[in-house]
Amino acid sequence: TSMLDFAVAALPAFLLGAMGISWGLIDGDDRQRMLGQMLGALLVACAVLPVMSVSWTIQSFSLAIASGLLLGVGGFGQLLALKHLGISRAMPLSAAGQLIFVSLGGIVLFGELTNGQALPVALVSIVCLAVGVWFISRTEKNSDTSHLNWRAGGVLLAFSTVGLVAYPLFVRAFAIDGMSGFFPQTLACALVALVATEPRVSPWLGSEDRRWEKTTALLLIPGILWGAATLITMIYIQKIGVATAFPLAQMCVVIQTLGGIWILGEKRSSKEMIWTVIGVVIMTVGIVLVGVSKGLDVPL
Repeated sequence: TSMLDFAVAALPAFLLGAMGISWGLIDGDDRQRMLGQMLGALLVACAVLPVMSVSWTIQSFSLAIASGLLLGVGGFGQLLALKHLGISRAMPLSAAGQLIFVSLGGIVLFGELTNGQALPVALVSIVCLAVGVWFISRTEKNSDTSHLNWRAGGVLLAFSTVGLVAYPLFVRAFAIDGMSGFFPQTLACALVALVATEPRVSPWLGSEDRRWEKTTALLLIPGILWGAATLITMIYIQKIGVATAFPLAQMCVVIQTLGGIWILGEKRSSKEMIWTVIGVVIMTVGIVLVGVSKGLDVPL
């Protein structure tokens, strides 16, 4: 594996980081964000489909659609949580939840990370992720947290994490090929977006339907970034292995957390800023250890 492979495999972290920040810069409503993101990813899938070597059966296409529905539902919950917690808090919590429960799911369901030193390293990585998130989400007792709604945001994040964790475990269980699965998965995400953003389906988001305004077209940009990041990650999972490619992509939390604070102006006191930096560092160690543990998971 060349250094160029690692450099390209790290590109999704920057694309996903830019995606999170562009969400905040393009100030659309929840329906516009959801539709823009999912349709943007579908555009990427349509653009690359003619040059991808895909082979579908009715079963493989149906399973890929089912996994895409999980991804779409998870993505919708994640987007809704941003309004309540902000990007710099919601995205690290979401990433840590995915890494922790995907790792635990792999251990329990598929017997992964049970060879040699893999399991102890995996458990240490899970502890690092949990501690890192605890630091990132800490708030001072006297700080102004009136803009945060932990109850609503926490429920939405838990809901979205179920979908975003079920998605890779479903893909793993049914051995869905990443390249062949990309188009039907993004198609399913777009269908989820079209249905979930219909005002009669999501009346709590308001009765006004602003989905087909210019802002939604601008929100195709984060969708295209997300689609490109997902595609590159899937290609490089096959090239350099899930152990390296998946954790590299999750390094986007560093950009999303610090970008949310410095670029989008999300509030932190000086003490909270120190806690956030400590949390980001510990989470980064945890993400690296996820990769190390998967690399150690080789039968003796």
